[in-house]
Amino acid sequence: MANLLDEIAARLIGQAVGVTGTTASWVVYKGWEPETPDQVFSLFETGGLANQSHDGDLLDVPTFQIRVRGASTSTGYPRPGPRSPLLGPRWKG
Repeated sequence: MANLLDEIAARLIGQAVGVTGTTASWVVYKGWEPETPDQVFSLFETGGLANQSHDGDLLDVPTFQIRVRGASTSTGYPRPGPRSPLLGPRWKG
């Protein structure tokens, strides 16, 4: 099973919103946020909820944060966030 951050990064990259491994526009970073470039998506796991009861089973519910940094508010604000249709119904939190 893929790591949560890997799955989210793959979704952003697959939708042509972000890229990885370069300094191109809207680079996706997992677990850290570099000083440069200015246009980045930084993905972080946020602990989640352990042992949540559901139909008699205990489930771990992972959670995450997407930080969007743009060169200005106008470039960063319209980018997708956790409630964006870009991430799809599976990721709505």
